[in-house]
Amino acid sequence: MKNLALSCLIMCAIGYDASAQPSTNKADIAELKSQYAKAPTEAKRLLTCIEAINRRLICKGCDLETINQLFNAHFSTDDHAIQGDDKLFNAVVPLRPSTTVKWDRADSKTPSPLPTEENPPSATAISGWRLEFKYDAYGKVRSYYLSNATQAPMGF
Repeated sequence: MKNLALSCLIMCAIGYDASAQPSTNKADIAELKSQYAKAPTEAKRLLTCIEAINRRLICKGCDLETINQLFNAHFSTDDHAIQGDDKLFNAVVPLRPSTTVKWDRADSKTPSPLPTEENPPSATAISGWRLEFKYDAYGKVRSYYLSNATQAPMGF
């Protein structure tokens, strides 16, 4: 009985909610996908990302396909180059708009240079807001976070 009471206390302390399941609401996905694609600034994309988290479209246990739809991305469990030692896949969604979208530099940090053949991704620092997450071989998100700390390039 003492162990049961202790486990209940721990679940209450960490905010455990057994009814909190990932959302697959297609209307929410379509709305936020459109909102994200039309966002002219990094700040507006960040707010859209936070809204997706609040609606449980981005959460621990959600499907990778939902994230692919929201951000028009192509993350896959077949890309073993992004698989870490923990057997989880690492992914980053930069929230800065592409160069084809007009945006206000006063509203965002200087964007990272876009990767090109002369400037490969390994030589490009990631700056500005981004969503980073890890997912497993079943396509389920295991952890995620938002960050605006500059991620230094890694080179060998």
